[in-house]
Amino acid sequence: MKKNQILSLCLVLLLLLTGCQSVKKTKETVKKEVTKKTKTLDKKNYGLLTGMPLKQVLNLKYHYNTLIISKGTSLTKEETQQLYNKNTKKLYTAYSLSKSSDKKYTKIKGTNYIDITHKQWIQHITKDAYMLKDKGFFGVYLSGLDLYKVKNNETIYNSITNLLEIFYQNNLEVIVTDGQTYVETYLTRLKQQKIKAEEEGQKKAEGTKSDPSSQPIEVHELIHGIFKEEVFTIFDEKNHKTIKQDTAVSANYKNYFQNAKNNGLEIYIVEFTRHSDWQAVVRTYCRNRRYHYYFLKDKTLSTE
Repeated sequence: MKKNQILSLCLVLLLLLTGCQSVKKTKETVKKEVTKKTKTLDKKNYGLLTGMPLKQVLNLKYHYNTLIISKGTSLTKEETQQLYNKNTKKLYTAYSLSKSSDKKYTKIKGTNYIDITHKQWIQHITKDAYMLKDKGFFGVYLSGLDLYKVKNNETIYNSITNLLEIFYQNNLEVIVTDGQTYVETYLTRLKQQKIKAEEEGQKKAEGTKSDPSSQPIEVHELIHGIFKEEVFTIFDEKNHKTIKQDTAVSANYKNYFQNAKNNGLEIYIVEFTRHSDWQAVVRTYCRNRRYHYYFLKDKTLSTE
């Protein structure tokens, strides 16, 4: 009798152990299946592919929430819709405010920049801005504002501002990729305009007629954000490795970003480092300041 009880007890224990192993195996199987499913999700957050030919862009392997391409004016409305059908929420094109390979536009003597004060160029920008909006683009990654650094005068400053207003009027979001001198000048003048507007408001309160033209246009209405590559690190082409960005260069960018952020602009930083220690530095710095940051592998911006 005792022998039978011992055998029964052993059988129960064996069943319990088998059940536990089965549950464990089931959990591991589920975990593997979930992991497998996660890996097959081909949706990415940010696709900076300005170096990729448009033919390849239309046959992307992955889906991107935000996609930046080049030569967006060459796409048809149907082709841009094709990209939106792949779950893209925001589609941008790289665009130059002051450069073109078309020889029909007059260049500023001694430079590679177009004379942006010329009526023909203004009409060109106006036409392209309307076309991009009509095709469904969300915005532009705008270069060419460095012209103001080369030709630092009031005419060029006002011309850049007027061209930015064309994109603004077409509801195209502008993210600038250069033009620090212009942006910082704009911010300084904006501050001065605000002071003047406050003085005008005081005059109005005292019964003096104020000047409506003194009301400032906020910088983030014309420029949504600033985009910059290699703020923390730079790729050493000679030795094929990531090294620290020049301290003075990095500090200059950081001060510029902070000033812009304080005035309502968004900051977008791209680094090409694969080193986890550098990525940790960038991640912590950007999160603390609510900057957007991305780590990309391909510096040519031509592959997914």
